[in-house]
Amino acid sequence: MTQETKTKAGLPVFMKALLLILASTVAVTVIISLQSSKLVHRLTIEQMLDHSELTSAAIADDAAGALRFSKYEKVEAGFAHQLEKNPGSLLGMQATDANGTIVVEDGTLPPEAAQELANLVELVRSTGEMQRDASGFLLATPVVMGAESTLVGVITSAWSVENQMAEMRAHSRKAWVTSLLIMAVSLAISAFMMRHWVSRPLGDVAKSMAQVSDGDLDVVVPHTNKGDEVGTIARALEDQRQKLLLAQEADAVAREAAAKAEAANDQIIRAQEAQQAAVEAISRGLRDLAEGDLTCMISDPFGEEYEMLRNHFNQTLQGLQKAMTTVRDNAQSIRHGAEDISRASDDLSRRTEAQAATLEEAVAALDELTTSIKAAAEGARDVESIVLEARSNADRSGEVVRSAVDAMTAIETSSNQIQQIIAVIDDISFQTNLLALNAGVEAARAGEAGKGFAVVATEVRALAQRSSEAALEIKSLIGGASEHVERGVSLVGKTGEALTSIVEQVNDISQHVSNIASSAREQSEGLTEITAGMNQLDSATQQNAAMVEEATAATHTLKTEAHELSDLVSRFKTGDRTTSHADYETASFASGT
Repeated sequence: MTQETKTKAGLPVFMKALLLILASTVAVTVIISLQSSKLVHRLTIEQMLDHSELTSAAIADDAAGALRFSKYEKVEAGFAHQLEKNPGSLLGMQATDANGTIVVEDGTLPPEAAQELANLVELVRSTGEMQRDASGFLLATPVVMGAESTLVGVITSAWSVENQMAEMRAHSRKAWVTSLLIMAVSLAISAFMMRHWVSRPLGDVAKSMAQVSDGDLDVVVPHTNKGDEVGTIARALEDQRQKLLLAQEADAVAREAAAKAEAANDQIIRAQEAQQAAVEAISRGLRDLAEGDLTCMISDPFGEEYEMLRNHFNQTLQGLQKAMTTVRDNAQSIRHGAEDISRASDDLSRRTEAQAATLEEAVAALDELTTSIKAAAEGARDVESIVLEARSNADRSGEVVRSAVDAMTAIETSSNQIQQIIAVIDDISFQTNLLALNAGVEAARAGEAGKGFAVVATEVRALAQRSSEAALEIKSLIGGASEHVERGVSLVGKTGEALTSIVEQVNDISQHVSNIASSAREQSEGLTEITAGMNQLDSATQQNAAMVEEATAATHTLKTEAHELSDLVSRFKTGDRTTSHADYETASFASGT
């Protein structure tokens, strides 16, 4: 390594890192110390202000009664106690009464503070609140007493923070010395650790890197097992060394391969020429094949390596010729079949449309017939209800007739009994008349003595005669009534027989009407099912018609595509006679298809 290189290198990394640590440590120490000094200074002043306020308030509370009753010696004792308790901090104190007159003074007050204290006393007397000067170390505290906080005086005091500041500065100097010692120890420890962890490993890796750079690839790179940046650099150097070793081996292999490649160059040139000839022949064959010529066989033999390619090409052409011939024949068959299917589909479409129209008319007629049969069934149900009601009325009439026959029979029986009674009455009348006649005979025999008895007998005879005549009239009337009753019984019996016959006929009619209504319902239900089936058949027929139309359209499309396929296939030259579309049309016309 030259002197110029050493000059350009400058300070080592170890020294740079050590200087950086030193600068950082000094900066942090100085900043922390300054901030700490400022904080301690501020806290000292705040503590002194709080202490002065609390102390003044305590003195004011203790001196309230003494100032109120002019016991100033107690105030002096309190001042002496506080001055002794706060040496160096409390400079002096004054006590003024309610009028602002100084009554007690102790300690040493700064001469320049007299006027400021007097001003503070006046402020306290006017506001009734504690007052401070701008520095905060001159303090005036009101002395109040009683429930109404009556002002009885003012306590003024002068405070100083110099003693605390001196102590703070002494502590700061000790802290600076301690910080410098800690910084020196930390710097030494950091230097040792930097030397052990960074500088020495980096030096070892740099030495190995220089050896690799000089071409020594057998060197062992140290510190590759470290997990820090030094280990990363060492592992990267080891990877680079391995790559350089591989590059050396690859270079040797490349030189050997170059020698072999030069030896094989002639063979490559000959192979390229054979390949060029094969490519040109196959290119011509593919060009002819693209133009539709399937007879472009390659007859000139190729080199040994490409002869199989020529055979495969020729075999492919032969396979294409056979396949294209088959496709052409199949295309013609498909076209012929598509035309036949197209004509059949047209006929089927027309027949399906006619069938759908006929089926639609049949469905309409069935709907009308179903409606008529439903109406007839409803009429039969109404007639059945009427016949059932007539049957019920006939049954009730039969019961009435039977009741009338029973009543007539009872009347006839009563008439016979009445005739028997009339016969008895007639006998009684005859016997009475006979007795009256005998009484009249006996009265005539008695003469004058029997005249009254004769009159009674005459009256009894007359009464018996009238009773006999009345009985005869009643008998005549009952006989006529009996004849009428017999005729009525006969008529009622005939009426009952007629009503019984009517009831039987009504029952037969009811049975027939019920059968008719049941048959009408069954016919209506059957026609409803037939109508539903016809509707489904009509829907299916409509769907079939739509499918037939779609099939017809598809067959026409198939016919067109078959023509296009036949025309497309006819472009290929296969070596045999190619049937064109015109030839096929002529053949189809000649065959009558």
